[in-house]
Amino acid sequence: MKYVNSKNNNVNYNLAVEEYIFSNMMDDDFLLLWVNDPCVVIGKHQNIFEEVNCKEIQKNGVTVARRNSGGGTVFQDKGNLNFTLITDYNPDNFSGYDEFLSPIIKILNEMGIPAEKRNVCDIAIGDKKISGNAQSIKKNRVLHHGTLLFDADLDALRTQLKPVNGEFKSKAVKSIRSSVTNIIDHLADKNLDFEGFKEVILNSLCSNEIDEVKLSAADIEKIRALEKSKYVTWNWIYGFSPTFIFKKRGDFKDHQFDLYLVVEKGKIKESKFKSITLPVEKIESLLSGHRYDYFVLTDLFSGIKDLEDFADCLF
Repeated sequence: MKYVNSKNNNVNYNLAVEEYIFSNMMDDDFLLLWVNDPCVVIGKHQNIFEEVNCKEIQKNGVTVARRNSGGGTVFQDKGNLNFTLITDYNPDNFSGYDEFLSPIIKILNEMGIPAEKRNVCDIAIGDKKISGNAQSIKKNRVLHHGTLLFDADLDALRTQLKPVNGEFKSKAVKSIRSSVTNIIDHLADKNLDFEGFKEVILNSLCSNEIDEVKLSAADIEKIRALEKSKYVTWNWIYGFSPTFIFKKRGDFKDHQFDLYLVVEKGKIKESKFKSITLPVEKIESLLSGHRYDYFVLTDLFSGIKDLEDFADCLF
């Protein structure tokens, strides 16, 4: 097994590294260990607007990413260790998630942590989750990646994943909210820090025979190009969300209203607005065709008298 150690803490760069190795390096098994700055990562087939409060995320400048695998939404920071395993795929002898979760659980158990598999793709201590996992299969290769909550900011995790008020209707994959805990709180060795934990995971998965691969300048150039053309784009992060309907009852400066939106590829395809006192037709005509994006809609209404702050009500 070859090991790639990403020293970059940008989630979109690291996701591009994963995809590049998965798609181009077929000669061996690979292990990647990577750590991200605070960010929110959604599954490939999820509706980002349904999973997080996009208005607050955008206003606060929180980094958001869409990964290339399924599963639910997660918050990550430097207290979370991401691991990726890439290997050959043969449907005749593939054991699914167990093939990758069992070694991780064994390592944790040997550290005195009573971890066990829960549901299909989680690792938990008791009834609290410490690891979520997802996979992507392409031709004869499988990519499995997961999180390990070592010493993450759990309060930030709960805050960032708080959805908006309103009713969504879509065929998007929904996240299953779980109680979580940090691995550090269950360690017998209280002197083990994050880097020490990472070393244990690395040495155990590589059987203490670490064959580290250094990505070439040409590799990094192609990874940067993939990051720029895909992972950081609005069309991938927001526009890839499945078509959805959003309904909301709210108020704006003591004016009550009912909102109905149809959003397709991140853009407002249809809008219906009901209010006794607000200019319904003007609002409907303004909304249609625009990105369902807090900053775009803020700019749209900013120059209209008495509706300057109306974008705040649309999420």
